[in-house]
Amino acid sequence: MIKSEKMILRSATINDMPHIVRMIGEFDLDYEQLSPEQFLVIEEEGQVVAFGRLKPYPDAVELGSVGVRPDRRELGYGKKMVEALIKKAPGEIWITTNLRDYFRQFGFAESERMPASIKDKLENFCHFTPRPGIAAMVLRKTAGPSDGKK
Repeated sequence: MIKSEKMILRSATINDMPHIVRMIGEFDLDYEQLSPEQFLVIEEEGQVVAFGRLKPYPDAVELGSVGVRPDRRELGYGKKMVEALIKKAPGEIWITTNLRDYFRQFGFAESERMPASIKDKLENFCHFTPRPGIAAMVLRKTAGPSDGKK
């Protein structure tokens, strides 16, 4: 858990899910297979103001459903959320997005070769959304002194 004077970054609980589900619908994000253990939230004064998740597949992990309440945008909460999810994730993280430039700053790169589950999502889910230009991007984390691996 990361805590500051205004915000708390923590794992989601079952009590957070109604707020998360409502915002996922409002923001037109991935609503498939939602469960609290996948999510981190940023809380301010007892209210969820941002969230994101690591969605497990049999052959991949996807960073997704990142959202920030409209009145809390442009304060760096989205960036904090993505950085926390990257830190929590295993060695390889996928994302399907039309915000390619935004995710490049974190080290994600477009990839034509992808796990079957991510390819299936692109072909069968993402093309039905109103956002054009959705691509699969990957971040391959490497072990280093900062993550405790040798």
